[in-house]
Amino acid sequence: MKNQKQQTLFTRIIGLYRDLSPIQFGKAKLSKLALRSMGQKVVEATSIDKCVFELAMPEDATWFSIYFDGTFETGTLEIMKKIIRKDDIVLDIGANLGWYTTHIAKLLPIQKCYSFEPVPGIFKKLNRNCLVNGITDKVSLHQCALGDSNGTIELHTFPDLPHGHSSISTLGKSNYVTSNAPMYTLDTFISDNNLSKIDFIKMDVEGAEMLVLTGAHELLRREDAPIWVIELNVETAASFGHSPADVLRALCEHQGYELYKVHAGWGEFSKMRSIDDYGNGDNAVCIPKSKIDRLQ
Repeated sequence: MKNQKQQTLFTRIIGLYRDLSPIQFGKAKLSKLALRSMGQKVVEATSIDKCVFELAMPEDATWFSIYFDGTFETGTLEIMKKIIRKDDIVLDIGANLGWYTTHIAKLLPIQKCYSFEPVPGIFKKLNRNCLVNGITDKVSLHQCALGDSNGTIELHTFPDLPHGHSSISTLGKSNYVTSNAPMYTLDTFISDNNLSKIDFIKMDVEGAEMLVLTGAHELLRREDAPIWVIELNVETAASFGHSPADVLRALCEHQGYELYKVHAGWGEFSKMRSIDDYGNGDNAVCIPKSKIDRLQ
């Protein structure tokens, strides 16, 4: 069990139960409950790769796997480690508190990870975790959204959902808090920052994937198009009027991509048999033919 400092008796008991019990049902709910029982508190959690994250309770209780196990979406992170090269330029679109940003930055001794998180409160967490990990020289953090136009957008954060569900869409809900953020197209950002190439993109934007792809027309036409890792969420995609399959289809219209998936983000890495061969919550790994050798 990780992160034994600052634990209450309840969190210690739940940690032991998670470690020792073969029964998986209910562990996630118990883990969240244990962290929320700490009250208003900031705790440190250390990943198995020695990245450190400050988690503010109770709002960050949904990141319980980092606190108790030192990991998150293990299958996705492991495939990233295998296919990202040390001289890659990487984008983390929808960085949240920085799980992928911090791990990716440590894979890049030559280049940087460019990370985007438009929600003000979450961006502060991202910035803080990059500072704690001593990687401020290896990241370029941007409090903005990427989409289909340049301007300002309204974001919605939902009190009854984890903050990672913040979205341009209202998700069909009426209970939300709004904030504003600048938005740029990916093509505009690349041009304005004089980036000669983009090698790898992780995208988790709560249904706004088609907006990002629409604003990346020039990038997707390039022969050296990037690898994409995209969260496939049926509900959030539907709130924007499309399906995850529509996103993958739009991506493949520009380049010859080989499509793979990581089961639920955590599990098995396998080749997709068709553009509809995925489950809700899978992470798609889309590799252009020019980079397919990275899997070997």
